[in-house]
Amino acid sequence: MATHISMTLPEVAVSRDGQRGILITQFEQERYKVSSRDAYATDLQVRVRPRLPLVGLQLVVTGQLQTFWDIPTQTLRWPEPFADAFPELALAGVGEFLDNAPQPQQPDVNHYAAVVWLNTDLFSLFTRQPEEDDARLLQYIGGKFYWAHRLGSKFASLSRSDALRFGVSLEDLHQVAWQSNGVLWERVSDGRYSPFPRLLTDFRSGAMPGQERSLVEQIEPLVDRTRYPAASVHIAKAVGFLRGPGVDLENAAKEAVTAVESVAKVILADPAATLGDCVKEFRRRGLLPREMGRILESLYAYRSATPGVAHGGTELPAVSSADATFILGVASVAVRYLDSLWPLTHHSSSEEG
Repeated sequence: MATHISMTLPEVAVSRDGQRGILITQFEQERYKVSSRDAYATDLQVRVRPRLPLVGLQLVVTGQLQTFWDIPTQTLRWPEPFADAFPELALAGVGEFLDNAPQPQQPDVNHYAAVVWLNTDLFSLFTRQPEEDDARLLQYIGGKFYWAHRLGSKFASLSRSDALRFGVSLEDLHQVAWQSNGVLWERVSDGRYSPFPRLLTDFRSGAMPGQERSLVEQIEPLVDRTRYPAASVHIAKAVGFLRGPGVDLENAAKEAVTAVESVAKVILADPAATLGDCVKEFRRRGLLPREMGRILESLYAYRSATPGVAHGGTELPAVSSADATFILGVASVAVRYLDSLWPLTHHSSSEEG
């Protein structure tokens, strides 16, 4: 049977944390019965990976959902009949699916990227408590705009389906989005948004909209991965511990200081040295001013003495957010400073040879 699709496409569905997204480019007009089930299915054309071809996603709708929606006394719904509400409900359903599933892979020919069920659980969205944290809403909004761009759409929009999933009004969602308008994105005609390059780079580095990127996150892409492969891994780990799903400030500080030590070892071609040993050798060669050396020694001392940063201790780790921010900032500057010594040590080695 045919259905009326009124949504403006393409449209992107994202997980509530903004980390996964699917671009919907087309709803097939025909629905088909699911054998032995009170349900019907329709196919969507979607993109799940940047620059790769469009693929299919199967959307299965239970008969109960439509029946209960269209009961005249039903209060947990939008005012229009199910057929008209279906596109936005589908968008909400795909987003909810992404909350509990990994980013879909590009499927083989004749296979679906995913199968998403829409059932009466959708009614619970209409009783969801309002999200009070603007930061979580900004994270979602930024994720939506990021995935729209990454998956090939020039614009992204906010709709009732987005607001529904956070228990807020669409007007509230636009007001929150306005906080970063002109900084991370720009609102254009008809309530659509166009992301700025900063959103794209910040999002990839793990900095959510509304958050400033730490120095270690700014330094990460500047580290020469060919020259300092181990240090680049340590810095990436530090960023992960700082911004990832399991924040671990002790390990973030540890990895940042270890990155400094790794760079020093490479410059001196001494893989067995400690950071303290490297500082002494830099001084012996006249490459390191006394005060600079003290800063590096302080990093080494901090890592060695702070429980949970270098080794397991008998005391509970007590690295505060302010501590971690300071240590990661100093370590990031130290990595860049030590890298500036590479030409001096490399030049000296060449002359001696």
